[in-house]
Amino acid sequence: MSSDKFALPTVADALEQRLAAAINVPYPFPIRDIDNGAKSNRTHAELTYEQTDVSAFFEGQRLADGWVAVNFELGLSAPEMDPEKGNETLFTLLPLLINALDDMDDIQWSTASKGRDSSGTFYKIPITLFATTKETDNG
Repeated sequence: MSSDKFALPTVADALEQRLAAAINVPYPFPIRDIDNGAKSNRTHAELTYEQTDVSAFFEGQRLADGWVAVNFELGLSAPEMDPEKGNETLFTLLPLLINALDDMDDIQWSTASKGRDSSGTFYKIPITLFATTKETDNG
């Protein structure tokens, strides 16, 4: 486990703060929590996140008592309806997001899946962040 401790009740806020600090772009780049009803206006590229599962296991192994794996799905989306322009935006932002995730040793990820819907082009990236179920002053 990382030396940082994230308390389960505040892990989503901690994730958002860390992502905002790690991804530096010279234009508006909102980060939105879908669990809190955040709606996309798709006027800018954006990053959304949603907590999906909490588990006592990670990669088939039971975690130490007091620790859980908290799974989120990140969504990186481009505002452009034109697929070519959307791809351009995503191909600029995806490496920044991947590098930010790789620099956070307590976040695990493996695949970014590309998709397209009526709102445009996007990537979905499942991640896992470890959190403690015990009280902590760092959470």
